[in-house]
Amino acid sequence: MNQNPNNKFFMAGTTGSGKYIVLVVTQLGRIGYRDLGPTWRIRVEPATPTAAAALKAVCTRSDGWKQPGDDGQFRFSTVQEADGEHKEALVVALTVLLFGAQTVDINPALEPWLTELVAACRDVGADSGVPQAGSGDTALDVLAAPLPETADEEHARLLAEARKLGIRGANRRWKLETLRATVAAR
Repeated sequence: MNQNPNNKFFMAGTTGSGKYIVLVVTQLGRIGYRDLGPTWRIRVEPATPTAAAALKAVCTRSDGWKQPGDDGQFRFSTVQEADGEHKEALVVALTVLLFGAQTVDINPALEPWLTELVAACRDVGADSGVPQAGSGDTALDVLAAPLPETADEEHARLLAEARKLGIRGANRRWKLETLRATVAAR
């Protein structure tokens, strides 16, 4: 547990106690937990509206997740039994925040099994052999197909590709359709 509020691995929680242990910090958000003995409280703080939307799709109220806005907090949180359910909830949140993350800072003070869990979730995107949601091929069966690319994300990707290809004049003011056609023509 990190008590320094200026440290990226500090998570105050609703009461400001700072008793959460942060597993990872990405540009999409961060995940922390509190070990309460027989249960764990898991807290996920999304950093972007896109991350919040992706989390909302899998961290549902019907599955026991508090939603952003509850109690005036911008977070998802749940209390899970420490008999394995807590690992499943961590996998759900980790998979969303690690999928496509450009920066991933793993807390160096984690217990080894948590570091391994983070690494396993991080490898999901690179391993095409990992069973997807609904396949029934995994005990957790929580890995969802990637979210579709937004128009803004596609525009940024195509603009970067156009610049790599040396397409003259390519800039952020180009319409998405123009970028698609120009990059496809190369």
